[in-house]
Amino acid sequence: MEKKEDKKNGKYEEEIYTLYEEAKSKIKHEESKHEKFLKFLNEIKREREKLAGKQDFKSKALKSLLVILFIAIGIAIMFLPEKEIVGKSIFDFEPPQNLYIDMGKYTIINFFASWCDTCLDEIPELKKFSEKSTNATVIGVALDDEKNVKKLIEDMKINYQVVLDNGKFSKNLGINSIPTTLIVGPDLKIKKILFGEVNSERLEKALLQISEREKLAEKSKIKDN
Repeated sequence: MEKKEDKKNGKYEEEIYTLYEEAKSKIKHEESKHEKFLKFLNEIKREREKLAGKQDFKSKALKSLLVILFIAIGIAIMFLPEKEIVGKSIFDFEPPQNLYIDMGKYTIINFFASWCDTCLDEIPELKKFSEKSTNATVIGVALDDEKNVKKLIEDMKINYQVVLDNGKFSKNLGINSIPTTLIVGPDLKIKKILFGEVNSERLEKALLQISEREKLAEKSKIKDN
């Protein structure tokens, strides 16, 4: 009887062991499949990252080229008026009637607006230049409404003449951006255009260059005669 029981128990143990081995094999197989699946996902992820990197490089390169193109176009647009207006009389461009030109000095005409931050930054420099310059006067031409301009003059204590653009002056001159500054000679002719923010040093340097150029031109005329 005991032998039969032992035999029966042994058979059960053998069956359990067989089931255990089968289960272990299946688990191992499933783990292997899972690992392969994870590897496959990782490969896809790596390929996507490579592709994204290439696209990012191309996208960045394209954006950089577009920025350069827009800057080049902007510079070209800004400098176009200089060829058209330098050497011509300021009165050819229909300035506001209350714009006063001192024929004994150079005149610095600064186009600005109260909403232009760069314009506001240069006002203290224009004030300083206006106070100390002996051979030039400053005039501000505001592309703005009268109320804003009056408040700005009071708030910033502007010490030079400011007039409102009459809608024709800046347009006729081809002013496409502000701040833009013209330098007009005592002969009422436009000598130079300065694009962007100016300061006292830049204005003095520009006036010196104009003065030296005109002296050379005068000497050349004398020689020719």
